[in-house]
Amino acid sequence: MDENNKGLGSAVFEESRKMFESHLERQLSNTKLPGAGTEPPALDELPGFQKRGHAYSLLDQQAAQREAFQKSLMPSLLAIDNLLDKIYTLNDNAILSITPNVQKITRDATRVMILCIVVAMSIASYACYKLARSIVIPSNH
Repeated sequence: MDENNKGLGSAVFEESRKMFESHLERQLSNTKLPGAGTEPPALDELPGFQKRGHAYSLLDQQAAQREAFQKSLMPSLLAIDNLLDKIYTLNDNAILSITPNVQKITRDATRVMILCIVVAMSIASYACYKLARSIVIPSNH
């Protein structure tokens, strides 16, 4: 592995790490479900994973990389995968809990619109009635 590829691998890892951390922070701060305000226990594995990932990117030999991946990164990946499953479950529960609220709001808005249409039709009917009377009554005299 040449020095340019090693530097590129480290840069890609660092960029992905920053993006993951920002998305994770946003996800955890936006969670409103009960019991979801605390950090999941699998998040404790993240700093160690970052250190091992950085150490992995510094290795030159492919055999050493493979061994480091199997022994140190793979268990961390499984823990982080568990964290991502928990986040997925939180998102799914949040979507399901929002659906009844959205349905109630939609139902209420529909009722208000129907009421407004009935009032508008009543006013329009009355205006048409008055207009017709004003046309018909003068022509009868």
